[in-house]
Amino acid sequence: MPAGTHLIEVSSLGYFFSPVRVDISARNPGHIQAALTENRRVLNELVLEPLKEEQYYEMREPFNILSLLKSPMGMMVGFMVVMVFVMPKMMENIGT
Repeated sequence: MPAGTHLIEVSSLGYFFSPVRVDISARNPGHIQAALTENRRVLNELVLEPLKEEQYYEMREPFNILSLLKSPMGMMVGFMVVMVFVMPKMMENIGT
C-alpha cells in the first residue's frame, strides 16, 4: 500500500463495523498505525468486531381496534353513526 492515510470500511450483511483509519508512514518503512474513527482508540492488531447487529425491518404493531377508531376515517364513521341514531331522537324531542 502507498504511504498516507487510508480508511477501511467493512460492509457485512446484518452487522455494523466501525471504520478504521490506517496511517502508513513514508519516513519509517513498515511503520503502520491503525485507529478506530469514532473513539480514536489505537489498535495493536487489526481484528475488528461488530459494534451492533443491524435491523433492516421494523416490527409490525399488533392489531388494535382503538387505532381504527382514532384514525380520521374511523372518526368520520363514528360521527355519522351518532348523527344517524341521535339526530332523529333530538328532532322528536323538539317537536313535542
